[in-house]
Amino acid sequence: MKKKSSAAKQNTTRKNPKTKGNTVLGVLGITPLIILFLYLYKSLRFVQDDAYITFRYVKNFIAGNGLIFNIGEYVEGYTNFLWLLLLSLTSILGFGIEQTSTNLSIFFGLVTIVLTYNITKVALNSSNENQPTIIKTLVALIPSALLILTNSFGYWAVSGMETTLFVSLVMVSILVYFKQPGGKLKYSLPVLMFVTYLLRPEGIVVFLIIYSHKVFYIFLQKNNLKSDVKKLIQDVLLFVVLIAVYTVFRLFYFGYPLPNTYYAKSGISMIYFRAGLDYFVGFCKANLLYGFMLLFPLYLFFKKRLNRITSLLIYFTLGYSAAVILLGGDVLAFYRFLLPVAPVIYLLFVLSLFYISNDLTEKFRSLNKTAVQVVTIIILVLPGVFNFINEKPKRDGSLINEVELVKKMKLKADIVEQRQIESGKQITVAATTIGALSYFTNANVIDMLGLTDGFISHNPKEVPAISGKDDIGWKERKYNADYVLVRKPDNIIFSTGAKPSAYAERALFTKAEFFQKYYPEQILVPEAGSSIIIYSRKDKFPDEPQDTLASTEKINYRFIDHYVSASSLLTIFENSKDSVTGNKLLKECEATNKLCPSFFSDGYRLLGRYYLLINDLEKSKENLLRAIQIDNMNSIAHSGLAVVYAKEKNMQSANYHYLKAIKFSPGLLIR
Repeated sequence: MKKKSSAAKQNTTRKNPKTKGNTVLGVLGITPLIILFLYLYKSLRFVQDDAYITFRYVKNFIAGNGLIFNIGEYVEGYTNFLWLLLLSLTSILGFGIEQTSTNLSIFFGLVTIVLTYNITKVALNSSNENQPTIIKTLVALIPSALLILTNSFGYWAVSGMETTLFVSLVMVSILVYFKQPGGKLKYSLPVLMFVTYLLRPEGIVVFLIIYSHKVFYIFLQKNNLKSDVKKLIQDVLLFVVLIAVYTVFRLFYFGYPLPNTYYAKSGISMIYFRAGLDYFVGFCKANLLYGFMLLFPLYLFFKKRLNRITSLLIYFTLGYSAAVILLGGDVLAFYRFLLPVAPVIYLLFVLSLFYISNDLTEKFRSLNKTAVQVVTIIILVLPGVFNFINEKPKRDGSLINEVELVKKMKLKADIVEQRQIESGKQITVAATTIGALSYFTNANVIDMLGLTDGFISHNPKEVPAISGKDDIGWKERKYNADYVLVRKPDNIIFSTGAKPSAYAERALFTKAEFFQKYYPEQILVPEAGSSIIIYSRKDKFPDEPQDTLASTEKINYRFIDHYVSASSLLTIFENSKDSVTGNKLLKECEATNKLCPSFFSDGYRLLGRYYLLINDLEKSKENLLRAIQIDNMNSIAHSGLAVVYAKEKNMQSANYHYLKAIKFSPGLLIR
């Protein structure tokens, strides 16, 4: 009789017109938001350079080579195993990997929007506030609207990365926890936590937060303590067993219990803490009205509005943000590591203002309740509109830069691939920006940042004078320049041409061996809009005298900063011809040449270029000749001298240096 009654009750619930009406209202509300999301971001789709690292793993995996970046090197250089498997499956089915990855990013962005709405509904229903259904539905839609207006969410939702899938899994985990499934689904939460961990290592943080909150509430309520503790232990044991099995696989396959990227990027120190704190502050400025939105949940404390749901949301925000800060934030732009807390913070902000408006109408009976609610809804949306407008130029700038970076790295990959075809063998290149470069060539790629290189990540050899700097714009601080040089790569490719930018690139400039064995080769690529510069081995020209450098010469590493600054100023001066910039350039070149070791030639090459731009041919020639006296294989200096002599009508000398330039940089002949 009980079962029949229960079934009848469930039937009644399913047919309840009010529930059906709420669902229809929700669909009518969420549909315009989905359309808005697609309108704002779908046309912006691009592929982040880092995504190509996963793509290379996928390419090797489906080709039967295993989970590898370079053939024969078993290094877990990815942090998104589930995403890798998903892209492998779609690739096997014949779908293009680049387009599929962006389509999936967009799809899971939409899933996150819907999940945010559903979690907000659950939170509002737990508040026991007596409000019209339409008001509750409108309020429940606002966190999703705020998320759509978050430029960092939109940026990563069209990037071809796994970010939106991870955020959606986090939101599903929170929703499942709120609903406390039983029966056949009673183990769904630990399994879901494990799936989240398979996608991103940060899944372990989500597990620890949710289950520590669960422990707290079990012992706080003490209603069914014995059965609740038993269920908790079963959940935790299941999760631990699944993690243990996966860790054993990692140990046997890769040799380490954690992804190689953890060893390459992470650390516990004040440097990482400061970087993480800056990362969090930047996120608050960009998305939370300079952190002002974080103050509203305090109202829940003061008015004792905390319950199981709101306390988890606050605890998750604090715990997850703290973990990101301690790990040093992220190396990529636009706060992808903090996106899992964005919908949660928006929900708390909306919930807090919802309570405040209700309390005001209860306290001041003269206020028109409907008017207050409408004003509240408008106020709740305004921060999102402000943030969207304020951050949109930065988002567009980052997107353009990333598209240009990928384009440039594709062109460099084409150069490398052509050289492999010409030489008839696989060549080795070392680089710091390895995504598109590695995917579009079959060359062996040494990742100088150690993300896909097990030796560098576990055996970093840092130069204190290099790593101690915080103002160069790179967060990857582990490198080993000696190891890179021992590997004897055919080419070394910097992210910014001849100028070292990353810590790993700057470290090479502290080695005499680098200048002894490599020279800057110039390649004309019309599609790039300018020439591409890569470092090539000198020993491919055995007829040229090889330099014997004083490797024991004491080097003042400060010359690197001045050289980098001079290179940047020269680029600006080439476009502006501004005298102020020119004077700064001269000072930086002077400092470079004063502090640099005797075997460094490029400071004089920069000076020669500057004087050529202002048509001072004598001084240009003087500095360029000095550059090739120090390093006869500085092909850029030779090409500069060819121009100077041509302007002086000295065609014999011009022809000599032109032939020298194209000998060392045959790519100058490309038209």
